[in-house]
Amino acid sequence: MISGFNMTGRIGQLVCAGLMVAAARAPLREPGKVDLKLSLLGERERPDGSWEGSDLLAHPDARPSRFALTVHSERDVTLAINAKLPDGTQEQIFPEPGRLDVLGHGQTYALPGPNAFYALEGSVEIEVRASPMHAAGLATPTAVRVEKLLPGPLLSLSDGARVPVQAVRLFASGPLRLDLPLSSR
Repeated sequence: MISGFNMTGRIGQLVCAGLMVAAARAPLREPGKVDLKLSLLGERERPDGSWEGSDLLAHPDARPSRFALTVHSERDVTLAINAKLPDGTQEQIFPEPGRLDVLGHGQTYALPGPNAFYALEGSVEIEVRASPMHAAGLATPTAVRVEKLLPGPLLSLSDGARVPVQAVRLFASGPLRLDLPLSSR
């Protein structure tokens, strides 16, 4: 009986030590910061019905008929994606109008969804807006640019073919905005 108590006490010490190590290794979550990695995949259907993919960050002049975004968030943030049309109108494509979606720390999101794509007809500018949790709408977002591409994930096209893409890291001390021009022409 006594040895069982000592064993339980030792297990408790090991669990506590393990939690302390995990907490020490966890990234600091500074409030008010945005830290994302974003990839942009385009695809165009070939005459034979297969799909040709293109990394739209590395090749912004590619002419896809559809596109998808992959976003990895290092902090809890709210995310909105808008399509700015040539006539000046704007359409919110993520999240659904009237909703607020939070991207959780350490999570990767495929937009519009896994193995799904947004249709693209003509020219459009995709506006990605991210705000730190609890700071949405409090400040004017800082405009950021794609400056350096990093290795990114392998993403799937509609026919299951995998395409390597690069990613851009977006970091700001408050809300940020990235504009990405796309054209299917």
